[in-house]
Amino acid sequence: MPGHLRSCDDEAMGAPVDRELLDRLDAALAAIAEAVPWAERSANRVVWATGAADAGNDVDDDLGDVARFDRQCSEIRAADVGNGWFVHPADRRRPRSDVPTEIDGFGPCTPFGSSGGGDWFVLSADGSVWMLPPSTIRNGHYEPGPVAITQVAPSIRGFVEVILAAATSEP
Repeated sequence: MPGHLRSCDDEAMGAPVDRELLDRLDAALAAIAEAVPWAERSANRVVWATGAADAGNDVDDDLGDVARFDRQCSEIRAADVGNGWFVHPADRRRPRSDVPTEIDGFGPCTPFGSSGGGDWFVLSADGSVWMLPPSTIRNGHYEPGPVAITQVAPSIRGFVEVILAAATSEP
């Protein structure tokens, strides 16, 4: 629907991100750091939230997707996967004038991460993850430019699965 960030389908967002998925991603990122001469492990890893190892998959179902994610994982660094995929720690997602919190003509969004090419990954109200290509941001308002805003995944879990697929397809 023009003027609204919506997912491609109206199905439920599905299962939240769990420890097993994050463990698989971390293993794939470790393999890249070992196989690629210039890749460093510190730039290709899942950074666990404090206490995440003790919590396992025991996360409160009443929390939103972002809060459930943050209870397990502080950030994702996949610098050597494609152009780079990054899920920022919560303190880097706070509203600032140079961080998109609203997309002109579309509505509010929650900044979630970025690519190595200057794209922002944001969550829409329905939980889908969108990529905002580099463009003007004024006082938190992102002004769409000539490159289209595109949906990356229908959920945070889908987004992590996209990173995992990219990490496991690297040569």
